[in-house]
Amino acid sequence: KKPTLSTTEINALYNQISENEDLKYRIIYDAIETYLLYANELTLNSKYSEAKEIYLKVLNYDSSNKEAIKRITLIDFNENKKDFSLILIVLHIGI
Repeated sequence: KKPTLSTTEINALYNQISENEDLKYRIIYDAIETYLLYANELTLNSKYSEAKEIYLKVLNYDSSNKEAIKRITLIDFNENKKDFSLILIVLHIGI
C-alpha cells in the first residue's frame, strides 16, 4: 500500500519548499540530472523522439543547459542530415 499524504501535509511541504531557496534549487537541479540520465538512456535505445521530449523538459527548467541543447541538435541533425545549419548553431555556441 502506498503511503498517502493529506492535503494539510502536502500544503505544509509546499510551504517549506517555497520558503527555502536552496531546497528549491536542489530539487530543480536533481530533476534536471534525472531527466538527462533518462533521456541519455532513451537515446542509447534509439528512442530519439522520446529523448528529445525529455531534453526539451530540461530546457524548460534551464534554457541554457548545454547538454540538452547539444543532444537535441544532434537528434535533429541525425533526423535531417541535409540541415547543416543545426550543426553550425552548435559550433557557434561552443558546445
